[in-house]
Amino acid sequence: MQGNKSAINTSYLLGFLLLGTVTLLAQEPARQSLALTDAYVLLEERYPLLRNGELIQQLEQQQHAQLKTDAMPSLYWKTDARLQSESVQLDPPEGSNFPLAISRPLVNAQSYLEGQYILLDGGVREARGTIISAETAVQQQQLQVERYQLRQQVNELFLGLSALRAQAGLFELSLNDIDSRIDQARAGVENGVLLESELTKLLVRRKQMATEQNNVSLQIEGILNSLEDLLAVELAEDVELQYPSLPAVQAIPGIDRPEQNLFRLQQNALLAQEALIDTDKRPKLNLFAQAGIGYPNPLNLLDSDPAPYAIVGAGLSWKLIDWDKAKQQKETLRLRALQVQNQQASFEFRLEQAEARYLANVKQLVTQIESDQEIAELQAEILQQSAAQLEEGVITTAEYLSQSTAELQARQQLKLHEVQLLQLQLNFWNSRGGGEKNSQ
Repeated sequence: MQGNKSAINTSYLLGFLLLGTVTLLAQEPARQSLALTDAYVLLEERYPLLRNGELIQQLEQQQHAQLKTDAMPSLYWKTDARLQSESVQLDPPEGSNFPLAISRPLVNAQSYLEGQYILLDGGVREARGTIISAETAVQQQQLQVERYQLRQQVNELFLGLSALRAQAGLFELSLNDIDSRIDQARAGVENGVLLESELTKLLVRRKQMATEQNNVSLQIEGILNSLEDLLAVELAEDVELQYPSLPAVQAIPGIDRPEQNLFRLQQNALLAQEALIDTDKRPKLNLFAQAGIGYPNPLNLLDSDPAPYAIVGAGLSWKLIDWDKAKQQKETLRLRALQVQNQQASFEFRLEQAEARYLANVKQLVTQIESDQEIAELQAEILQQSAAQLEEGVITTAEYLSQSTAELQARQQLKLHEVQLLQLQLNFWNSRGGGEKNSQ
């Protein structure tokens, strides 16, 4: 018994180790680089709603198959029985030489096989097939619109990470600078040419900057985790973010939005419904056949006994007057089409307004960046002068730190506006449908 338990435990252990090994081998290495357009694709693959595309296609195929089935001949087995309050009773008048008397029973029963086939449906099946295809195209395009709108989430994470990394880089440069000043201050204190309080000021400032840098690092880690969860991929800590090749700052890219195709497909769907309305006034022809047994004989009034029977025939229907029903239905479709046109016009109007706002914001940011660049360069020159003055004992440590803070703020302001310009470009490029074909 003990031996069996040991064997079982060993099997479980080997299985666990094997599973762990397979899992480790299956794990993909952390990505060292990530393109924005690739991130779009990863998010789209992960988003549950977008998986409906295949289901919509399958549903369309099922509906078309059903239309074909509906066009096939139908066959029914029917049985019915009824009790009448009155039936045909015919007795010859007294004194007449009429030899026959007719007496139909009050109970009637039939059991029969009935077949029907629509030979001419006036184009109903074809029109319904067109409607199914048109509505399917609308549903698929709505998914494309939904897919397109997901991009903003990725854009925000990419831009946020870029901005924080730029800020972290500035902190690193400032810390390197202040570390060199601390080394100089320590030497000055040891040589008795600098007060220890001046060194303390530098140490306090370094601690503050290190704390701020750590906070930025934590924010970077948080965005990386969010990006990994969103895309279901593992990213290296220093993953390189690759942005698409954007047009020139003040260039206006062409519009290629999925909404444009959606409006067109919605119009097509309305036209398809109009074709179905027209079929209502067309002639319809059907064939039918019926064979069975009835009591009494359903075809022979003189036969009151159970008897087999058969019927074949054709039926024609043609609506001559519909009291303007078709006209009213088409008017309803026309009003719905106007709604779609107004939606399209409103959509295009928003794009036009966005274009004007974009150009104005670009002009403002470009001017601001040029000013930031000049200020940052001037602050850097002043800081170099302050460093030399600090070494000569002309200024105090507090004055140097004040200038160091001003120089850091100038560089941060420049990086902030550069990221804002990139964000403005990227959002506008995305709003015009940039990369739409590449990510499909």
